[in-house]
Amino acid sequence: GQVVKNVAGYDLPKLFIGSLGTLGVITEATFKVVPLPQQTGTLVAAFDNFADASAVALRALQSKLLPLGIEVLNRAASAELGLGNAYTLVVRFGGNPRELARQLGDVQKWAGENSSITNDDAALWSRLRDFIFEKKVVLKISVLPTPVAEISARVEQLAGKYRAGCWVQAHAFGIVYTALSGGDIAPMIEELRAHAQVTIQCAPRGLREKVDAWGPTRNDLPLMQKLKREFDPTRVLNPGRFVGGI
Repeated sequence: GQVVKNVAGYDLPKLFIGSLGTLGVITEATFKVVPLPQQTGTLVAAFDNFADASAVALRALQSKLLPLGIEVLNRAASAELGLGNAYTLVVRFGGNPRELARQLGDVQKWAGENSSITNDDAALWSRLRDFIFEKKVVLKISVLPTPVAEISARVEQLAGKYRAGCWVQAHAFGIVYTALSGGDIAPMIEELRAHAQVTIQCAPRGLREKVDAWGPTRNDLPLMQKLKREFDPTRVLNPGRFVGGI
């Protein structure tokens, strides 16, 4: 049906999300909640490379299925999580037993015979949420869903070039987290930034002094600075925390 525009001005939710407290302070929050699913189940599938694992992930994401989570892990991440020594696709669904079985079955057909299903998945997803951030150096790479496999493979390639240990956890919807150790990480990050938007989530002070956490400033920085002046003219809200010293 037809929609009547009934708001004007800034789209505040999109503006505030990700601003790291530099534009405002939350004084009250209202949450809309839904019931937990009656049951959850997770498919774990092994592949020989990122491309094959990500192809199934993208198919699930673009289908009419309703996954609760889709992750693709490289060999190092899979091994640390006890999932074997392959590139691993992890897909979670929730619902009543009938619809859960149907959705898991569909993805299992696409994934092939090197896959298994478990309903005892709470501990796995708890580890998936936390393990990458237990490392000393963590990068967040933002891409569209389609090139997730390409950028994940490039991360591994560059880690090998600069002799760094590398754990990759890719969210199918377009966020790739990678943890690094050893090697020459600073030039690796700079080279990676030629292919994608990379921000440093965690790093020792020495690395942060060599490489800017946000990367090169873009042409929208003056607009962000103007918004900062509009919302926080006296610079009391987390000054210097955001890109460009905002």
